[in-house]
Formats: sequence, C-alpha cells, structure tokens
Amino acid sequence: LEPLGPAETGQLVARVLGVPRVPDHLARWVHERTGGNPLFGHEVVRDLLAAGLLVVADGALARAPGAGQLAEFHCPATVQGTMNARIDRFDPRTQAVLKAAAVLGVQFREERLSELPSLAPLVAEVPARLAELAADGILVAVDGGAWRFRNRVALEVAEELLTPASRMQLHREAAEAIESLTANRASFG
Repeated sequence: LEPLGPAETGQLVARVLGVPRVPDHLARWVHERTGGNPLFGHEVVRDLLAAGLLVVADGALARAPGAGQLAEFHCPATVQGTMNARIDRFDPRTQAVLKAAAVLGVQFREERLSELPSLAPLVAEVPARLAELAADGILVAVDGGAWRFRNRVALEVAEELLTPASRMQLHREAAEAIESLTANRASFG
C-alpha cells in the first residue's frame, strides 16, 4: 500500500475520532509524524486520546482542558513505541490482564483468560479490564465472550512487555488449562 497523503490522513484521523472533520493542522501533524502509514496514524490518534490531549464530546473534537500544545506532545518514532506508550498508561492490573491475553493469542475467550492462575487475584475484574482495553482500541469484543487484539502490533508489544519468566509461566498455565479442558471433553466422550 502507498502511504496516505495529508488529506487522506485527515480523513483517517476524523474516522478514528468519530468526527466529521479535523483541523488541517492536526491532520498535517499526524501525517508528518507517521509518514502517511495508516496503522501508525491510527495508533498515534489513539495515543493522543489516551494521553488526554484530545477529547471528543457530542461528536465534536476539542482540546482537553489544561492540555498542552500538540507540538509539545512526544510522539514515539514507531507504531510499536506508540502502542507501548499507551499500554504504559494503564494501571498494573489492566496491564497484567493484557499481557496474559497476549499469551493466549490474537483471539481468545474471556473464560480461558479468567482460568489462568496468575490472574486469580484479578478474576472478578477481568471483564472490566477487558472493556477498558476495548475502549482504548487495543482489544475488540467478538461474539460469544471472545476477544481479539485489534492488530498484530498490539499483541506483539503486549507480549514483549512480559519478562521471560512471566511469559514461560503464563504459557505453562495456558497449556495446563487446555490440557484440562481436553481431558474433561474426552471424559464426556
């Protein structure tokens, strides 16, 4: 795919924000930082929202009260950096749910996630944490209690945030949960 031009970037920004049009300076700023890469542009806009620089109220875009200037906003140089910055803004409990979800793959079921022993202290919070991640655009709800990562970058960044020991532990827990599920199905054969 060819990079988006400034006008197309403005259309992308407006679509992500859910507004009919965005100011030219915002479209230009996003285009300059992303080189017209649509995925990067999408994530930069989500980052601006998550950072509280922009707000959308009643279908209109506005600068958040007390927000700094757009030029002062540190925009990471890569889409991975942007995603990492967004994940860093979540509290540690939401981050723990996201990291565990990453071990389960691109698409996962909420009940499988809740079965992981590492999330036992958070099990009552899992639905709210998943909804928070969906509101930020990192996850998408799928029919029947399933969830998926909006894009592969979000999955990869979340998984890279795990320490090797944590990653291994979560993979072990996921494998044991799958074995238990398989054994239960076989016994009802």
